[in-house]
Formats: sequence, C-alpha cells, structure tokens
Amino acid sequence: MSAIILDGSMVHYEALGRGRPIVFLHGWVGSWRYWINAMQIASTSFRAYAIDLFGFGDTSHDPLRYSLERQADLINRFLEEMGISRSLVGLTSAHWLGFRSSNNGRKV
Repeated sequence: MSAIILDGSMVHYEALGRGRPIVFLHGWVGSWRYWINAMQIASTSFRAYAIDLFGFGDTSHDPLRYSLERQADLINRFLEEMGISRSLVGLTSAHWLGFRSSNNGRKV
C-alpha cells in the first residue's frame, strides 16, 4: 500500500511499472481495485497509477471532502506532488473529475 498526505489527509494509491505515467480514476462507489487488470497490462509500457478518491477505498473518509470539486482538487494535488502533467483515464463520474482537472491548466 502506498500513500501520500495531501492537505492533512491520507490518500491511498498504487503504482506499477516504469515509463510515462498514466493515472486511472475509479467511478463513484469504487476504488483503485477496479483497475488492477488494466494496470497490469499498462505497466508493461507505462508507470500506471490508481488512486482512491476521498471517502473511497483506503483514502481518508471525511464527508467535508466528498464534493466533486474537492475530488478534482485531490486529483490536481496528487498530480502535482507526483510530478505528473497529464494522462488520466476514468470511469463514469471520474471523466468529469478528469475534465475538471484538465481545466486547471493540465493536458489530459
């Protein structure tokens, strides 16, 4: 289990492989585990990351951080801290979060 502290909260993520980064975002009521198979395949050519959003999986459970805006902020902070400038893949609501992150000056 890997974790990073962002704004005083623990954010869980997993990473596999080497190369250019690709970040997988789970949908609502999900976790990074949705992406295990995709991460294993992607990790042959990429550094594959999958994170648990606030309130999901092993990331901090704080109802004040559950809004889509706060989740998008989490993604932006994670990308900044990990030195990742683009490459997001998402399911359902995660598409909106990825779009919201990209509107913060990021290329997706």
